[in-house]
Amino acid sequence: MSQAKVDKHKNEKKNRKKTEKKKNIKKLLWVFAGCLVFGGIIGFFLGKFWLYPKLREEQGFYVELDEEQQRQSDLNNEILQQLNSQMEEQLVTEEGVQVNIE
Repeated sequence: MSQAKVDKHKNEKKNRKKTEKKKNIKKLLWVFAGCLVFGGIIGFFLGKFWLYPKLREEQGFYVELDEEQQRQSDLNNEILQQLNSQMEEQLVTEEGVQVNIE
């Protein structure tokens, strides 16, 4: 081996930790940038449809319920209201003191 090759090898060996550290930092930065881009894209689409329901109305994302589904929904709401009233009645303690819910 020529002296130039030996010197080059020594310098590479001497600076190996620095170069590995730089490579790892660059790799980490690329991963971070990729996550930011991916998160931005996902956030854009989620925000577009969840934060702006008017957009969903315009594009027809709401489902129309037929009569049977509407009747079932009404029954479910009725049952929930009955359960809520029963729970409110149970909140009255045995001494007759009512607990306020806020």
